Amino acid sequence: MKELVIYLIIATLPNGKNGLIDLNGEIFIPFEYPKLYHLNSEYLKAQNSNGFWGVVDIKNNIIIPFEYQDLG
Repeated sequence: MKELVIYLIIATLPNGKNGLIDLNGEIFIPFEYPKLYHLNSEYLKAQNSNGFWGVVDIKNNIIIPFEYQDLG
């Protein structure tokens, strides 16, 4: 059985909000984060509109709540 590979890209809209899309433009994480960074293939470090940091997965489930000034 072949393994399915999905390429996900952090994209930024002109308003400065970041989201996660695949190569076909399907949105995995809505464009709502001022800052968004890959941590690995499953998790992303994100900053919310209040300036707090947390971690979300590629389906935008919150893994670490947005209550930190920095996550390093």
